[in-house]
Amino acid sequence: KALSKIPLSILFVLSDFLYFVGYKIIGYRKKVVRDNLRTCFPDKSQLELREIEEKFYKHLFDVMVETIRGFSMPKDELLKRYFLKDNQQKLDLLATDKPIMMVMTHKGNWEWSIVAAPLVLGVKTYGVYKILSNSSMEDFMKAKRGRNGSIPTPMEKIYFSLRNEETRPYIAAFIADQNPASVKNAFWTSFLNRDTPFMNGYAMIAKKMGMKMVFADIEKVKRGYYGIHLVDICEDASLMSVDDIMSKTTKAMERDIIRQPELWLWSHRRWKHKKPSE
Repeated sequence: KALSKIPLSILFVLSDFLYFVGYKIIGYRKKVVRDNLRTCFPDKSQLELREIEEKFYKHLFDVMVETIRGFSMPKDELLKRYFLKDNQQKLDLLATDKPIMMVMTHKGNWEWSIVAAPLVLGVKTYGVYKILSNSSMEDFMKAKRGRNGSIPTPMEKIYFSLRNEETRPYIAAFIADQNPASVKNAFWTSFLNRDTPFMNGYAMIAKKMGMKMVFADIEKVKRGYYGIHLVDICEDASLMSVDDIMSKTTKAMERDIIRQPELWLWSHRRWKHKKPSE
């Protein structure tokens, strides 16, 4: 709480220190990052991969201090730092009479996405998340994520919350690139040159509720500033199969990551599961 009151310009000095210690000295998850980058970008040279790696670590520690600052950041500052690149997209969202499923990845600053969404988009927003095992941290994060009107909702409860929501439009924001706990019912596809499983719960919910679907493509404009462009997936998910929805969204995720690969969470053990044989 104390650190969140410090201006971001000063916190970036802390980020630089964390980068030096965490990356240069300790090598936090360096093997995981290198394995992921090497297998996902087999055509890139060692020099290119090392450049992405170094930029990733600088961004990772920036996200840490940005998230802390976000706990207390004034609304006007947050709106300057996290914004829609085309304001017409906000007007288009407000004009729809459908519930909206917004899909995103662990790219850019995903914590700011939850905190800023109601301000940036002007639409009632449910932020879907996994419950933390530490109850004190869970309560703290839930309160901070919801301080600007976002409604943090556990993944297990989101369908029941949306089913009873009468507001139109509203947004359900899913970070959809997480590793599924089980691959039994996962959607498998080629993603970043690897067989990759995805949770398909958000596609099933969108289809059942006939939701409009968009993907939040995030660009880091400069340090501490992010621009968002909404990519249309479909106007009515009830008219598509779950597999078609998953195919379109995972392709949008892949394009977004390839454009600025250093902004994605490469330190995550994303490919723990092996694709089952036929």
